[in-house]
Amino acid sequence: MNETIDRDIETMKRLSYVMLGFLLLMIAAMIWVCLQAFAWDWPLEQTVPTLVLGLVLWGVAMFAACWVDRIKKSHDLVTYGEILAYWKGEAVDRDTERGRRERMIPSWMEAVRTVGMTLLAMAVGAFVGYGGAALADMLLG
Repeated sequence: MNETIDRDIETMKRLSYVMLGFLLLMIAAMIWVCLQAFAWDWPLEQTVPTLVLGLVLWGVAMFAACWVDRIKKSHDLVTYGEILAYWKGEAVDRDTERGRRERMIPSWMEAVRTVGMTLLAMAVGAFVGYGGAALADMLLG
């Protein structure tokens, strides 16, 4: 049992580094696309390979994230404190108020919460992107 837990902890650590690395590479690819499209005025056909590369890098990071999520579910880790204790190899305290509350949430409500947070993140991203573009246009124009 301890061997399985230790192996899962090492797998989670490695996957977290994989996620971070591939997300940073994806951000670099998106910056490269922006340079191609806006700074150098390349047509869309020439930026598509870089967009595909960014999508593939994001896909690898999401695959690693899903794998970590499966490990968390298999060990019944819900809160950040539980995940952190598991990560450090300490005993996991599942009898906390937040842990009990999170475990009582039905799966349909988790899906609604995830969709809602995704829409909120998209709105914030659009607002920041539009504001950044307007600021850059004002400063450069």
